Amino acid sequence: MAYYFSFLKSLSLKLNTNTIHFFYNEHLRDFPLYTEAIKFFNHNESMVRIAVRTLTLNVYRVGEEAIIKFIHGKTAAPYFSNLVWFIGNNTLMMERCLRTGEATHLTRNKLESLVALHLDDVHYVHDIM
Repeated sequence: MAYYFSFLKSLSLKLNTNTIHFFYNEHLRDFPLYTEAIKFFNHNESMVRIAVRTLTLNVYRVGEEAIIKFIHGKTAAPYFSNLVWFIGNNTLMMERCLRTGEATHLTRNKLESLVALHLDDVHYVHDIM
């Protein structure tokens, strides 16, 4: 699956105002490159998550009016609501790690991993803005 998303990310790197119309069907108001990718934004594999985030940022960068309307009208609320939920959930898991008070090697590694994920999320939200 990681290679498939790497391919989609590569396609998204070529997006501009001329090429985006190959992926967005204005008559059906459908943008499968984007809509299918965002379903995997919180995938277990970091390579898939990175590819999805890169793809979304490349779509936002194009700034085509029809695409922006599509994103606002069909995908923004569920996508960003889920993103905020996962960020909040990650924060709660960090808090649980800290609350246990155990300074075991396993707990410390888990906390470091959670903090790294949280920082990735914060940087992603910053890039969107």
